[in-house]
Amino acid sequence: MKELDKKTNALNQSGAFLQFHVLNELTKKHWETTVEKPVSAAPFLTHPEKQSLIYAHLLADRTIPADHFAKAMSDSQLLSMKQETSVDIDATKVIPIEFDPTIVFRLCVEVKKNDPRYSDWCFFQLKQNTEPMRVISKNIRRDGRIELFNISKTDRHGDPIFVQTNQYPHWSIFKHDISDFALALQNEQIKPEYFRSEKTKVDETARQIIKGTYGCILDDIIKQVSSGNGYSNSPNIYIPIIVTNANLYLCKFDLEDIDTSMGHITKDPKYEKVDSIIYEHPTPKEVQFPQPLSSRLDEYSREQIAKWHVLILSPKGFTEFLENLDKIKSMI
Repeated sequence: MKELDKKTNALNQSGAFLQFHVLNELTKKHWETTVEKPVSAAPFLTHPEKQSLIYAHLLADRTIPADHFAKAMSDSQLLSMKQETSVDIDATKVIPIEFDPTIVFRLCVEVKKNDPRYSDWCFFQLKQNTEPMRVISKNIRRDGRIELFNISKTDRHGDPIFVQTNQYPHWSIFKHDISDFALALQNEQIKPEYFRSEKTKVDETARQIIKGTYGCILDDIIKQVSSGNGYSNSPNIYIPIIVTNANLYLCKFDLEDIDTSMGHITKDPKYEKVDSIIYEHPTPKEVQFPQPLSSRLDEYSREQIAKWHVLILSPKGFTEFLENLDKIKSMI
């Protein structure tokens, strides 16, 4: 292969061409895309319907005044923790389903370039977990697992909105190994001072896209309530995704091979290269829906809302993911 120009190598390291690749794959499959979508994330202190004007209107005629909902949303959040962020690529596609409403898929994509110092991402499974990926859906029906945010009908539309966690065990796109711990490993070709691992590289990227996805959901709710549009039986499914050209490995080892005196492993683990993995990450403090009090939830439900699932894909894995999405034929 011809040696690349230094400027080309610099552009490769910047991740510019990776983002073009992701956009091209989405365009070829007829996704609507927005690049660098600005959003904000702040936790809720209370439900917007408890704001005085909204509450009075609900008592009077059991509807929300749509014109005042956006302000009520803002007034219900802890603005001192508000964080402005962006989603690299926000992609939307309506996919028809047999015997059911169509599904609106929302991909919130963080494109993560390969940091030359940390070219390998190594994932571990601290506990065995075979459940399908957890996602968040928005619908006018109660059809999810755990309710995170319910909005009453408004003076512009007679249906409520339900934001819920959901799982789709029959869809292969959500069946991948689940990791709950990850490290970015150093590249041995880099200077010795960089011979180390870094946990925050993966975690920072996961936090970024979780906050971005949360911001997209809140934006959609405000637009839907304020305009009266977007109410249908078609669920919106939000999927936080990281696409990276770092090498992805699942580290598998025997606990008996760990030296109990030093905590070091005495045999090389098996490094299984993968193109897709689900990363379970604690919910950032800026991300908090006005869900029911945790004291009312069982232990399993509390754990479900305490952690998000993020789908991490290689460029190849992202292409395969889009192809498999188009093959979905039914909800079961």
